[in-house]
Amino acid sequence: MKSTSTVDSRALGGVPTAPLKAASAANFKVRTLVRPSPSRAVVRAGLGVRLFGAAFVVMAPLAPVLHRGFSGPGGGAELLTRGVVYFIGTGFALTGLAILFGVSRVVFDRQVGEAVTTRFGRVVGRRPLRAIRAVQCVGGVRHESSEGGYVVEQVNLVVEDEATGALRRENLLNQMPARATRQMGKDLAEFLGVPLLEVGDGGGAAASL
Repeated sequence: MKSTSTVDSRALGGVPTAPLKAASAANFKVRTLVRPSPSRAVVRAGLGVRLFGAAFVVMAPLAPVLHRGFSGPGGGAELLTRGVVYFIGTGFALTGLAILFGVSRVVFDRQVGEAVTTRFGRVVGRRPLRAIRAVQCVGGVRHESSEGGYVVEQVNLVVEDEATGALRRENLLNQMPARATRQMGKDLAEFLGVPLLEVGDGGGAAASL
């Protein structure tokens, strides 16, 4: 039986309903929510992103093949061709690794009672689960880019400062498709046993809390 309760964002100490100004947004599914065990939920890079990154890594070893196929007759020309091709191969490898490990990973562990965020294999954030008071979903958040604007679904954690009791929001997801992303927010709220704060339409410029 689902234990998630959906309430108005203003009911929990006046949590703002305007979307957060997120560091990044995507018009595709960057992250997904998985449940590797009953006591753990993990927000990690989605399958599409991991396959995209893996493709770059797989293409990197093709540099020697390209070199043999396009190398010049010898001397300086061959050395130049070899250097360019290996430079391209290294670029492919580094790009793939950045895609694979650059997307932050958040592990919510009920057994340990912590949420730990890692990026490039390093811990960049840690908070007790008891400090997460709610999960907020904000729909219709418009993001502008050089290629034009698009609308994403935003999922935020409402976190309580244990020293002051003040509430702040931390962005977790800022992506499409909207329905799947909102469902991730609902599933996370259910896993954590906290209220789900739903905002139908962000409708306007992003704001910070």
